[in-house]
Amino acid sequence: MIGRGRTGSTVLVGTLLAGVLAASFGVGYSATTPELNDGTNHVPHGHGISQVNSETQRVENEARALATGKEEIEVVELQDGRAAAVNNRTGEVRVYPRDLGTDSTVTPPQAGKDKPVPPGEQPAVVAGKDSGYVVDPTGNTVRQLGVDGPAPPPVQIDGGASRTAVPDGAGGIWVLTDDEKAVHVVRDRIVHRVTAPDPIRQLSVADGRPVGITSKGEALDIAARPLRAIASRPVPSGPSVVVGSPRGAGRYLLVLDRKDGRLFAVDPRTRAVHDIGTLPTDSPNSLGAPVILDDRAYIPQYAPRKHRLFVRELPSGTPHDDVPVPGEHERFTLEVRDHRVWANDQFDRRVVVVGRDGRPAVIDKGDRPGVQSDTTQGEHKDQAPPKDTPPSTVPPPPTTAPPPSTEATDPPPSRVTVPEIARGTQQDVACDRVRAVGLRCDIVEVGPGGPTGTVRDTKPLGGSRVPEGSVVRVFVYGPVSVPSVVNLLSDAACAKILSGAGEPGAGGQLKCVKEPMPGTGRTWSDLDVVAEQNPAAGTRVELDTTVTIRFWNTVLMENLAGRNGESECQRVIASSRNRVTCTMQLSSGRHTPDQAGQVASQSPPPGSPVGIGGSIVLDVYGASPPPSVPPMVGTEINAACQAASNAGYTCDARADVPLSNTPNVVLSQEPPPGTPQQGGNVILHYSNNQGAGLQPLYRFRAANNDPVWIVRLGNAPVEGYANPVHIGWAYNAAVGGTWTINDFYCTGKPSNCGGFERNHYYTKNDQPVIPNFDKHYAVGAFIQAPDGQCAPGQRRMYRFKYHANDGRRYFIGEGRPDGWPDDYEEWLGCIWAP
Repeated sequence: MIGRGRTGSTVLVGTLLAGVLAASFGVGYSATTPELNDGTNHVPHGHGISQVNSETQRVENEARALATGKEEIEVVELQDGRAAAVNNRTGEVRVYPRDLGTDSTVTPPQAGKDKPVPPGEQPAVVAGKDSGYVVDPTGNTVRQLGVDGPAPPPVQIDGGASRTAVPDGAGGIWVLTDDEKAVHVVRDRIVHRVTAPDPIRQLSVADGRPVGITSKGEALDIAARPLRAIASRPVPSGPSVVVGSPRGAGRYLLVLDRKDGRLFAVDPRTRAVHDIGTLPTDSPNSLGAPVILDDRAYIPQYAPRKHRLFVRELPSGTPHDDVPVPGEHERFTLEVRDHRVWANDQFDRRVVVVGRDGRPAVIDKGDRPGVQSDTTQGEHKDQAPPKDTPPSTVPPPPTTAPPPSTEATDPPPSRVTVPEIARGTQQDVACDRVRAVGLRCDIVEVGPGGPTGTVRDTKPLGGSRVPEGSVVRVFVYGPVSVPSVVNLLSDAACAKILSGAGEPGAGGQLKCVKEPMPGTGRTWSDLDVVAEQNPAAGTRVELDTTVTIRFWNTVLMENLAGRNGESECQRVIASSRNRVTCTMQLSSGRHTPDQAGQVASQSPPPGSPVGIGGSIVLDVYGASPPPSVPPMVGTEINAACQAASNAGYTCDARADVPLSNTPNVVLSQEPPPGTPQQGGNVILHYSNNQGAGLQPLYRFRAANNDPVWIVRLGNAPVEGYANPVHIGWAYNAAVGGTWTINDFYCTGKPSNCGGFERNHYYTKNDQPVIPNFDKHYAVGAFIQAPDGQCAPGQRRMYRFKYHANDGRRYFIGEGRPDGWPDDYEEWLGCIWAP
């Protein structure tokens, strides 16, 4: 790669190094944070769904039957409080309101009583931050739920959609494809497609990031660009491995190998892989996907009549008491909701809930159709009790029904309707309305987003039916926290204030005004540095509050007389971070030979203020101006080295450009031409390899002006295409430092080809990646640039893709066509500019 010449705004003696700030995709990415909750959850219960309150240990609402017989139901609670249910036998998906009233069918049944949906092909529901998504492996689509207005159209997943998907912490989800890649879906489109070095076999969430585990056991942060390894060594991978459930994700990535029951925890912050140990089970194949609550892992065992949760401290692996799980059926569900672990057997009467203190509570869901056992009672509804049982001296366990009593009992509490509270209502008014119907009001501050003290929403939602005396949580907006910006540069300080970076709850709701300090800074490094801020860091303020920052705008000029002019210019520019320029000129004053290079006089004079953007001029003693580096770009390398030597410099010739259309010619030099420098090295970058077969590259468009393009070496006529445009120069065969670019075209029906008979696209991959597309031939070879930077005289070439309503579009060029949305692109490499 050709080295870039150093630039500056001054005629500077010496060389300055510029700092480079590297940014990567995904900074600030976080997983969905659960809302404060009232301790309720929707769980499968027999043939239907029940809303269970873990605080009152009562069932608050029930939904009508969704299943018959032993059909398993999978329930996911969405962020707005609604419940989405999947019948895993028929593939039917329904969405229920929070109070489990009238449901709506999202996906009709896909199979009948005698033909269930094959395992792994049932739809899956994933709860995102603002809505939910239905992943349909049968149709290979992803559809969004819970949006205002008409639902967006489903997204077709090329490569096939599996049931494995995790939330992205914002408005979308990540889906593992059947061809072992991962795609990022947001609303109605794919925004990113991940191809790892090896096939991705598992998908999970750890420390708020989506993590894929490859076939070689490499754990990768798939949202990072480039992909980032989160583990210092490989972890188990393969069909016997399960990873932590996204319905109970935490800081660590949990990896469980069911061959031997061994559990590992990966800390993405340190990349440490902790061996938690082997779980004490005689049937490791019955272990399931674990969840995390705080710093404890809960690992389910589904062995018949041995339902339990193994509990391990993270990352030490210290064991805690096992938690028995009511039920004796094939499986139970496990999730973390509202800082509680919920383990529920759909066909048992009981559910166990574990709090943050690690203590389990067994809650009676009650009897209803489909409930087949009551583990706590020890009675099974599908079995007759044994006859002639001998008397027992052990007292029977307590039952849920109280003993008969002649005393009057209190009637069950009446149910009331939670009032509708409009967004923006003052909190006092909202609480008055809640109390007016016999409910209790609990104010919960949720940070910025609206005027302080006004309502965002309530939980339960307005219109819900709840027992009289229940607590309604009223979520209100709170003030903004001012971040600390003293000692930052002024632009960076304002950016932090506007974005809310570094302060929980800041939210980017502030304004920034810059003012210079009234005095002067002490040194050049004080320039543009914030010295004061008002309000102070940590102050809680209202939305749109203006934060005023004061920075050092001037410093006092030093007395540089008698010092080395070149060194002083470099020091001033570097210390001021290029806020001040410095130039030198030859002094005409009398001087002795040993004063050559020293400062004779200066402008401005010592003690004068110098501000940001100011300029310093130094008069330097010398018989003549110091020599400057001659221009050598475009010169044959040997001639250039000779010219450098003749001028008193040492030639450092570097053949570090892989390919060039002008080999053995200087392409760039350091320092740049004209830089004042007395002797020393001059670095010359060139290429000694032109490669073979450099030819002109043309782009054609379909003759009927359809949006279909092809590229070819040379402009020979191509049937069905016209208007060739010369876009650059490429190689007709792969040589060192190039990528072979392959042409694929659609062979399917026009409905599968973007609406056209043929729709070409180009890729570095040597196999088709889209169904109905076949390889045509290798177009040519484009130049590699591993660091992503093309050499001078080269152009970056991409393949762009756009999903239109009637199909796909493909285009090849340096830039995306006007009007095309940012859908997908593949960088193909560099070509020589025309």
